[in-house]
Amino acid sequence: MPIQFHYDPDVGILFTRAEGLLTFDEIIRHLNDERNANSIAHPEVFDATQASTDSTAEQVRVVVQRMIEMRRQGAFGPTAVITNNDVVFGMASMLAILSELRGGPKVQAFRTFNEGLDWLVRMKNE
Repeated sequence: MPIQFHYDPDVGILFTRAEGLLTFDEIIRHLNDERNANSIAHPEVFDATQASTDSTAEQVRVVVQRMIEMRRQGAFGPTAVITNNDVVFGMASMLAILSELRGGPKVQAFRTFNEGLDWLVRMKNE
């Protein structure tokens, strides 16, 4: 499985790591797995530094819609996506913009882990 996550109760953050090809189906499965593990409300660092994607703009729109539906059912923590892959960064940025425009969960793309973690900590404290 290319996406794995664990919750660290000491820092109150869900740490997720994606490796290999990050497909639309894997992203939807990950969201469902988080929900089923009662982890969706936690702030999340999504480390995609070892991932690429073949997701399309239309699939990103579907992911945003799914996130909005999940948020209506309960809290949905902010997500910092960390990547050095230009395509993943672009798709994560699109996800962030569409989610913000549609009143969805907070998402932001970053190039470094420290930038993403700093942002997530700020979001957590707001």
